[in-house]
Amino acid sequence: MTQPLGPATILVVEDDAATSEFFVDLLSWNGYHSAVAASGEAAFAALAAHGVQLVLLDHRLPDMDGLAVCRQIRATISTTMPILLLSADRAPVLRLAAQAAGITAYLPKPVDPEILLDQIATLIH
Repeated sequence: MTQPLGPATILVVEDDAATSEFFVDLLSWNGYHSAVAASGEAAFAALAAHGVQLVLLDHRLPDMDGLAVCRQIRATISTTMPILLLSADRAPVLRLAAQAAGITAYLPKPVDPEILLDQIATLIH
């Protein structure tokens, strides 16, 4: 997949409006474009509508969990697009399940903004 010229577009998949707004603002302040989806189904529609280079994916969504979203992205949209899972669940088994689902990287919530930006830069460059 070739990278487009200009700022990368990141799909923020997050059902909490305040958290989503925080991520969108953080990304904008750091030169990224973003699209937002509040559910798994909305994420698939956004992926079809936007040229997304990375998915910032919440683990718990209203219609399906983030791992199911990732598995569907891997099966139908892209096997290589970076997917960064965010979760307040710190169970060690989640990391294993995320890896098996095709998650590229995982960060625990609450997320340190600098660590998040560093991880995004690493994944898309």
